[in-house]
Amino acid sequence: MKHSETKEILATRNLRKEQGFSLMPEKSVQEATTIVSRRIKPGHELEYANWFGRIVEAIKKAPGFRGITVVVPADSDSRIILYRFADVETMESWEMSPERQELMSEVEKYASQSYDSMSGLETWFHVSDARSA
Repeated sequence: MKHSETKEILATRNLRKEQGFSLMPEKSVQEATTIVSRRIKPGHELEYANWFGRIVEAIKKAPGFRGITVVVPADSDSRIILYRFADVETMESWEMSPERQELMSEVEKYASQSYDSMSGLETWFHVSDARSA
């Protein structure tokens, strides 16, 4: 980067700050993420797909739910799912809900799984069983 470009960036940041804009939020809200790795059992692909549709509809109604990302690695019987919540409290509330408990006992028929819960940036740097393309 040229010296003039650096000066321009710094000048823009200072101007934004003077005008009341901030590059970083005043209060940092730390989302919480649950990462689930599932391997669909052979012959249960349709049942798993139906189950997954039901849990997605249920989680969308959960307080604090922010979004879901599904990663399908090259071996298509695996799924890596990231569920994002506003904070740890709302994530734990969903995880302890009777509706989720019931759905989780059912998925054992269709897939094996492991999961981890996190908050902060660690979810950007490591997802178990993920392969880069």
